[in-house]
Formats: sequence, structure tokens, C-alpha cells
Amino acid sequence: MELKINDKDIEIVFGIAFNRELDMKYKVEGTGLIFGAGLDTVIPELLTENVGKLAEVIYHGTAHIKKGRPSGHQIDNFVETHENIDELFATVMAELSEANVSKKKVKQWKEQLNLK
Repeated sequence: MELKINDKDIEIVFGIAFNRELDMKYKVEGTGLIFGAGLDTVIPELLTENVGKLAEVIYHGTAHIKKGRPSGHQIDNFVETHENIDELFATVMAELSEANVSKKKVKQWKEQLNLK
């Protein structure tokens, strides 16, 4: 998926780097074990249309970019000024529903929340 952020075409990839960043941010700790809970944290937030999580997911979707990665502020501005926020949510959810690292979790959360 490509988005024009700060006048640059930016490829958003919901792959391993994306998942790793989310898991580093959202962890569950107990009895000496640490489990990444990134997808389990952000997917229900996206399904309930949390705009802050939308911007965060787009930002982490740029984790694969080594040079010239847009800042969180630039992505926040992109989301805030996007002409069709409903379409942006739908596009991101469609991409997450197809990406190998996230499609099973999206399906599980939709079933759990009784969504199609």
C-alpha cells in the first residue's frame, strides 16, 4: 500500500518489521515471561475507529524504511488532513486482513467482536 505523506510516496508494509515494532511497544509480562501483544492491542482499536491508533499503525507500517522514514508528526498530519478518513480506515483494515503477519489476528478479532 502506498500513501502520499509529506509530498512523498511512502510504501506501507504490514510485515515482520511492523509486527516487531508493535510487539516491542505492547507487551504482556508475567512470571518471568514477556509476550508481544502488538496486533492484539491495535486491531480492536482500529475496528472501533480510533484515529490515534490509525496513525500509529501507519507509522509502524514504515518500519522497513531505513532512510527517509516519515516522522510520527508527519503521519499524524497526514491522517488529520486526509480527505476521507473512512476510506483510510477501510484501506488499512483491508491491507491488514491480507498481510500474512496480521490476517489471522484480524479474523479472530472480527469473530470475537461479531463483525464481518
